[in-house]
Amino acid sequence: MKFSFVIPVYNTGSLLEKCVASITANSFSDYEIVIINDGSTDGSAEIIEGLARRFSAIRPLSQANCGQGAARNAGVRAARGEYIWFVDSDDWLLDGAVSRVAKVTSAYSPEVVVLNYVNAYDDGRYIPRPNIAPELLGKVIKPAAKENVFASVSCWNTPPWRLVCKRQLLLDHGIVFAEGVFYEDHPFAIHLMLVAERVFIYPPASYAYFQRPGSTTHANDRKAFDFLTVRQLSIDLFKRFGKFEEFSELASSYVSPRNFYDAHVAEPFRQEFVERLGKLITPEDQTLLEKVGDPVRIDFVRGAIAGRLPKPEKATVRRIKLLMSAEGRTRLRLALRTRLIVLLRRFVRKARSFGTKARQVIEAGHVPALNYRLGTGSRLEHARVDVRLQSEQRDYLVVGNHSLVGGSYVFERGIGTISIGNFSSVGHGTMMICTQPEGIKIGNQVLISWDVTVIDSNSHPLDPELRASDAFDWLSGIETGHYGAFKDWQDVAAAPIIIEDRAWIGFGSTIMKGVTIGRGAVVASRSVVTKNVAPFTIVGGNPAAFISYVPRGEWNWEDTLAAAHGDPAMRDTLRYSYIHKDYADTLKRYRRSEEFREVARIIADRHEQPASILDVGAGNGVCSVAFALENHEVVAIEPGEGPIGGIDAVETMAGHGAWIDPTMLDRLSWERADILTYQTEKRFDAVLCRQALHHFSDPYLAVQNIFNLLKPGGTALFVREHVIFDADDKQAFLKGHPFQKFYGGENAYSVEEYIDFIKKSGLVVEKVLKFGDSPINYEPHSREIAQELDERDIAGRPYTFVAVKSGRSK
Repeated sequence: MKFSFVIPVYNTGSLLEKCVASITANSFSDYEIVIINDGSTDGSAEIIEGLARRFSAIRPLSQANCGQGAARNAGVRAARGEYIWFVDSDDWLLDGAVSRVAKVTSAYSPEVVVLNYVNAYDDGRYIPRPNIAPELLGKVIKPAAKENVFASVSCWNTPPWRLVCKRQLLLDHGIVFAEGVFYEDHPFAIHLMLVAERVFIYPPASYAYFQRPGSTTHANDRKAFDFLTVRQLSIDLFKRFGKFEEFSELASSYVSPRNFYDAHVAEPFRQEFVERLGKLITPEDQTLLEKVGDPVRIDFVRGAIAGRLPKPEKATVRRIKLLMSAEGRTRLRLALRTRLIVLLRRFVRKARSFGTKARQVIEAGHVPALNYRLGTGSRLEHARVDVRLQSEQRDYLVVGNHSLVGGSYVFERGIGTISIGNFSSVGHGTMMICTQPEGIKIGNQVLISWDVTVIDSNSHPLDPELRASDAFDWLSGIETGHYGAFKDWQDVAAAPIIIEDRAWIGFGSTIMKGVTIGRGAVVASRSVVTKNVAPFTIVGGNPAAFISYVPRGEWNWEDTLAAAHGDPAMRDTLRYSYIHKDYADTLKRYRRSEEFREVARIIADRHEQPASILDVGAGNGVCSVAFALENHEVVAIEPGEGPIGGIDAVETMAGHGAWIDPTMLDRLSWERADILTYQTEKRFDAVLCRQALHHFSDPYLAVQNIFNLLKPGGTALFVREHVIFDADDKQAFLKGHPFQKFYGGENAYSVEEYIDFIKKSGLVVEKVLKFGDSPINYEPHSREIAQELDERDIAGRPYTFVAVKSGRSK
C-alpha cells in the first residue's frame, strides 16, 4: 500500500466530508484513510462512521481527547502504508495531488516529500504561500547539511500537513509528536529533518490550508504556555544531534522566541509567559545568543530572566537594532561584499563584449541582457532571451559567427542552452522554448523562417489528472514573483532538438521535442514535425511526412543511405539489405537469417572452429559482429566513413553486439582500409566479401590481395554479387537500382567476368551458387517463391562464388 492518510478529528465533523472527498476523488486508489476521533463532542463520531460505510478505504479509530499529537501518533501506529500523509480534518487536498505525489515517490524514492500549499478562504479564494527558496523546488535535498535549507523545511515552516513521510523512517528513529501540548509539530519536524537523507521539495500547491477563525491555530489563549515545553524539546533535539551551535541562528529562535511571543501570546498571559521562560534559560542558552549577536533576542531573554516584559516595538525598529549590532554589521558587510562581487563580474562581462554590444544597441535599438554570447559578425535583431526560473549568470543563447538572429528564446526552467551555428538565420516571430538540460542545437548555414516554433517538451502531462493544477501553479508563480517555480515537470515529456547544418525550416512550422532535422533537409511551411527528418529530404504537412528528396548536384553513398531512411518506400529495401540504421534489429534479423546460417556452414565445413575471418567492405559491420558472436576471430575493413554505412557504423554495431556478449569485443577489430592497399602480417582462414566485389575499382587487384591474405587452404566467399547477362541487361539493372540515380556507384558483371577475376588471382572457383540455388542469394524470398521465379526477370540477380586457395585446410 502506498499511502496511509492520517486525519485527526476533534469537533470538525462538518468539514470532514470535504477533506475525505478530496482524497477519494483522485484516480489513484492504493491507499487507506486512518481517521482518529479525538474525543469529539459534536457528532463527529457518527459522521466518521457514515464515511467509513461509504468508503472501504477508511479505517476509523477512536480515543479520549488527548490532542492532535496523540491522535496522529495513534494513526501512525495503526497505519500500514509505505508513506504516512498527514491531513488536518478541516483542510483538503487540491485536484490531482494524490496521483502526482504518488508519481514523485516512484520517481525519486524520497524519505519525505514536502508539499507546497495555499491558504483557502470561505469566499473561495486561494492564496499561494511559498516559503521555500525556488532553487530547492523539484530537488532532492539533505536538510541537515545546511542551516538555511534545514530552516526552510522544518521548525517554523513545516506543519505536519506539509509532510508525506516514509512510515519506516518514523518507526526506525522513534519520531513522534509531543503529546498533551499544542505546537507539537515543531519537535516532530525538527527530528524528522535531522535524520532524513532524501527529502523531495514538490513545487506545485497540493494542499489547501483552510483559514478557519475558530481553529486551534488562530486561538491565542493559555495554550501558548505549551510552547515552553515544545521549545525545550526542540532545543534538546538540536543538542542531541550536535546542531545546537552549528545551527545557532535557528536554535536561538527557540532559546529566545520573541517572534512567537509577539504573534501568539495574548496580553493577559504575557507576564506569566516571560517569567516562566526566564526560569528555563541556561548559561549555555545565553552563550549561544551572544554568539549569534541578535540584540532583539538577547534583550528579550535578559528581560525574561529579570521578569520584565519587552517594550512593544515594530518589526522595522527591531531590524534597525539588528543592523546596529556587531553581528548585524558583519552581516551587512558580507551582503555588500557579495553584491560588489556580482557587480564587478557584470562589469567585466560588459567590458569584454563592449564593442559588439554597443553596435547592437545602435543597430537593434535595445539594451541586450547578459545571458547570451555572439560570435564575430553576428547580430541580434529584435531578439529576446527570457529566463523564467533560476536565472544564472551564464550564456543561455550562444550564437556562432556571422549569423542573423531574431525571435524569442524562452528557458522555462532556467536549464539548458540554445546554440546557433555560423552563417545561420532565424526569422522574426520565431520562438524556441527550452526545458531540458541538453538544450536545442542549431547547426551552421541553417535557415529558419519567420514564426517558427521549436519546443522541446509537451509543456504539460498528457494525463488530465496530473495536469489539473498546472494553470493554477503557473498563476501562483506569477502572483508570488517566482515565475514558473511551482510547475511540476516530472511527467512532462521532453527531449533535445537538433537542426543539422544547411537545413531550411519554412514559415510557421513547428518542431516538436526529440526531433532531429537532418543535414540539408527542407521542412515545408506550416508543417508540424513530430519525428526525425532524414538528411536531404523534403517533408511537409501535419504531421510532417516525406515528400521527396532534395535535388542535389552530387551524392555520396553515406548521404544516399541517410536520405533513404526518410523515404517510406525504401524501408523494406534497407531492412532486407541489412543496412537499416536500427542496428539492434538489423543484427538480430541477420543472425536469424538463412543467408548467415548458410555462409557460416560453408566456413564450418572447411575450417576448424573458431575460424579467423576477414570481412572486406564490411559496411555497417553486421556480418563481422554476427560472426564474432559465434566465437570467430574477425577483422573488419571498410574504406568508407560515416555513421550508417561506414567505419563509424561498424563501431556502433559492435556496441550492440557487446550488449549480447561483452566478450565479443575481444574477438573483433575494425579499421578504415581499402582492400586494394590493405596490408597486414595476419593471414585468415576465410575472407568474406558481401556485395563488395562489384564495387571495387580494380577487381583483379582486389582479389589478388584477398588471395595473399588467405592461409593455404583458405576460403574466399563473394556473397550476393550482382550478375548480368549482357549490356542491355546491365543497363536495365542500373536503371532500376534504387540507389544508382543518386550516387552512381552501382555496378555488375557477368558470371564469366567474376570467374576471371577469381582465377587470375590464383584462387580456384569451387562453387557458383546461382540465384535459386541457395537462400544466401534469394532471401528474403522463400525457397518456394524463388523456384517459381525466372532469374532472367530479376535485374542484377545475386550470385555467390566460393573459391579456395590451394593448400591444406580442415
